[in-house]
Amino acid sequence: MWWLTACVIAGVFHRVLIIVIVGCALALRAWASGTRTSWVWAGIAVLAGLAGVGSLARVESDGREVARAARGTPCRLTGWVASFPRSSRFGTAFVFETVLEGRRIRLWARTGCFDVNYGEVLTLCGRIAPLAGPADGALVARGAAGTMRARFAGVTREDGVRGDSVRRHVLWPVHRAVRTRLCRALGARAALPVGLLLGERGYLDRSTYDAVVRLGVVHLLAISGMHLAVIAGLAMLASWFVPRWRYGVLVVALTFYVGVVGDVASLTRAYVMALILTAAHALARPLRPMDALAKTLLVVTLASPVAALSVGLQLSFAATLAVIAVASRASWMRGTSVPGRSRVRRAAGRVARGAGATVVLSLAVEVFIAPLQLIHFGRVSAVGPLATPVFLVPVVAVQVLSILAAGLHGVPLAGPATMAALGAVSHATESALQAAGRLVPGTFALPEPRLGAYYGGLAVVWLGRRRRIAWLAGTALIVLSFAWRG
Repeated sequence: MWWLTACVIAGVFHRVLIIVIVGCALALRAWASGTRTSWVWAGIAVLAGLAGVGSLARVESDGREVARAARGTPCRLTGWVASFPRSSRFGTAFVFETVLEGRRIRLWARTGCFDVNYGEVLTLCGRIAPLAGPADGALVARGAAGTMRARFAGVTREDGVRGDSVRRHVLWPVHRAVRTRLCRALGARAALPVGLLLGERGYLDRSTYDAVVRLGVVHLLAISGMHLAVIAGLAMLASWFVPRWRYGVLVVALTFYVGVVGDVASLTRAYVMALILTAAHALARPLRPMDALAKTLLVVTLASPVAALSVGLQLSFAATLAVIAVASRASWMRGTSVPGRSRVRRAAGRVARGAGATVVLSLAVEVFIAPLQLIHFGRVSAVGPLATPVFLVPVVAVQVLSILAAGLHGVPLAGPATMAALGAVSHATESALQAAGRLVPGTFALPEPRLGAYYGGLAVVWLGRRRRIAWLAGTALIVLSFAWRG
């Protein structure tokens, strides 16, 4: 799985040499084993690399068409809303599928209206612009070939609807209803609950977002595996008394939640990994998390090879890899009960062990994603490893209360009480983020490291059997990755 995934990603980044090396390595393995099936894997690896090359070539071709059309006057295009619209204080953004000069393309549209629905056919009059390059990797991962801006007066509704009927009639109405309930009940305090539950962070104040960046806890707000784990925990709790239905309830809950949230790539990746692990446990065939991560990345990149260009995919993959790698080696995180200890001491030990594990895993994640942050953003946070465990609990509390408040809407006493608790916790969390953001030092810049040397040093530390030598050699490689130029 890792070989095939490497070929797909190498094709997207035009690293043909890696495809050739992997293909030759698998071919040599097939020649040594003398089996025909081994030759098949070598051929599949080369085809996977070519699929990555072709996928990026199509998006680049559409991008050139957009760049050519963007030189003229404002365009008037008719198409349909191909993703769940994301609202903010300034308007709505969505994927707009249209036809430009006879070519079917996708644009990332930003409009000045607030009542756009999934599947609607619209005519937009506005200016289109090509993507800015690697900085727009998230848009390329959505298949977008450019951006388009239209004011309120430039949006016209047409007759007809498009898109999947289940998403249009079931999932999107639930998404819109939950957002409306939270916004009407909480007002300005709904920004954090809506962002954590539905992935719409457009309502956050600029001061809150700047504080989140300074603290290095953006990943807590980016809806992904952590948020899906909360849904899984609630589903397991709901099926506590019917263990035979546990896996069924879990899959239904995760599927419904991912469908309601809509087009969030990081959540989809976590969902695929959760399904793989759930299927392995249901079939009594335990699967290592590292293998599940490889299968997930392969499925995602084969479904959409250009997803590898997304900064979110790169950061979430590196973070997940760090958590799995460290947790598999640190046996003290799992812990064992010591006979003779009182319940209070055992509970205190679990709390201390959990807090220590959170800090260690947070530090490992920061170390793993640091070079990617420097390459894409040029800066890293100074307090990220410490701020993550501090704000993890309140962020999870806001998400859980958001789910309960949306589900209990209309229930006497329970509904208003839960909504009031959500508003208080959300306001307290935002205030704490802003206060902490003013106290901590800002992000700082470092030179971009050589990825090969940096991650090679981490691999030496992780795989080396002689710990002292491995740490010295790995640290030397990491330092060399920052000093190596030319």
